[in-house]
Amino acid sequence: GKLSDHVLRNGGSPLMWKTGHSLIKAKMRETDAELAGEMSGHFFFKERWYGFDDGIYAAARLLEILAQREETPSEVLDALPESVSTPEIKVPVDGDAHALVARIVERAQAGEESPFESARLSTIDGLRADFADGWGLVRASNTTPI
Repeated sequence: GKLSDHVLRNGGSPLMWKTGHSLIKAKMRETDAELAGEMSGHFFFKERWYGFDDGIYAAARLLEILAQREETPSEVLDALPESVSTPEIKVPVDGDAHALVARIVERAQAGEESPFESARLSTIDGLRADFADGWGLVRASNTTPI
């Protein structure tokens, strides 16, 4: 994806992990990561307040970084690739949602007339399918019944 490519180009090692505050903080410690984030907008920093997750703090850190740059904030932000984000879709499931996702993973990996044939699949946290022009994720929530 765009973010992992950017991290690689700048000498980093991108790592995808399971969704969830405690899971991400534990993986951050295990890998000694400098920064972590979730699609939900949560950011975790190693520097200063390790693993601290606060929107105002993240915004202040962004402003600090922008203030240290020679380019204007607009120039920095305009250089970022454009992307589209759809809202999260929560689907009520009768029964065990984790078992349902496991069956979806099995079918996708079987490749039998799968709509995922052209995708790179990841099963770290449900099923993520990366296509040439986008990606999708199907996962069961660890905190809500949906």
